[in-house]
Amino acid sequence: MGRLLREQKFGLRSHRKVLHTGKSHAERDRQFRHIATQRQEFRRRGDPRISVDTKKKGLIGQFKNPGQIWCRETEKVNDLDFPIDAQGRAAPYGVYDPERTEGHVCVTTSSDTADLAVDTVQDWW
Repeated sequence: MGRLLREQKFGLRSHRKVLHTGKSHAERDRQFRHIATQRQEFRRRGDPRISVDTKKKGLIGQFKNPGQIWCRETEKVNDLDFPIDAQGRAAPYGVYDPERTEGHVCVTTSSDTADLAVDTVQDWW
């Protein structure tokens, strides 16, 4: 079946974001110029400039992960990844400092985005 589909120019493809929806905000360029000026000022004064980001929440428990580690024996995990079997969900938050090229990661089980961001910056500081 795969051969027949490929002969007909079918293939496994993912979405591409190329369609433009909505209008660009009139102040967008001014906002980015302001941010660039602030970055330069912070850098000149030696003040920290950081980037805060979060990643997908993950289930806490004996669940399979796609990575690999060096070990003598494989770790046994659940055969199914049902949320009901989880002890909770973990949300990783990170701070990146471009001046020092250093990162700092916090993991929490809270779901309040603002609190997570503040706690991560506070922990980094």
